[in-house]
Amino acid sequence: VLLSAIFLGKPLTRRTLSLLLASYVGVALAVTPDLRFGAGNTLLGGVLVLGSALSFAIYMMRSGQVVLRLGSTRVTAYATAIACVLCMLQFLVLRPLSALVQPWQVHALSIAMALFSTVLPIWLVTEAIHRLGAATASMFGSLGPIFTILLAWALLHEPLDPMQLTGAALVILAVSRLTKR
Repeated sequence: VLLSAIFLGKPLTRRTLSLLLASYVGVALAVTPDLRFGAGNTLLGGVLVLGSALSFAIYMMRSGQVVLRLGSTRVTAYATAIACVLCMLQFLVLRPLSALVQPWQVHALSIAMALFSTVLPIWLVTEAIHRLGAATASMFGSLGPIFTILLAWALLHEPLDPMQLTGAALVILAVSRLTKR
């Protein structure tokens, strides 16, 4: 949302800015209980997460324009094809070809992960960008950490404290208010 306002000249209302801030505060509240400063590479992890978020924001902003021109299916095909080629090149640089010799179950699981964890989510995101616009679709992306926390609690029995619930509620409220048109 901020990058679109800065680089694409999209209007940024006070309401949008306040809801965006509320969403970020909610994510911060939701993940703060799990931070372990001094335990491992917290700083490196934070920098990597920030870099990932920034690259995803740039992707969302740029793909919003491309999706309108090419359509979500074509953008998904291009994005996944490029990612696939880059992954194969990385494999060839880092591993011997003999590493490809695996039981059929490993290959089947790899194909399932490629389809359900990569291609389908990329297509759904580009379709959301096409239907909702990049700014609104990116706001829905802020729900990701909230669902991760809730699923970790429900499926993995990880603890869930009031601060995380407050953060989750704040994010859900901000996203629902922003997208209520």
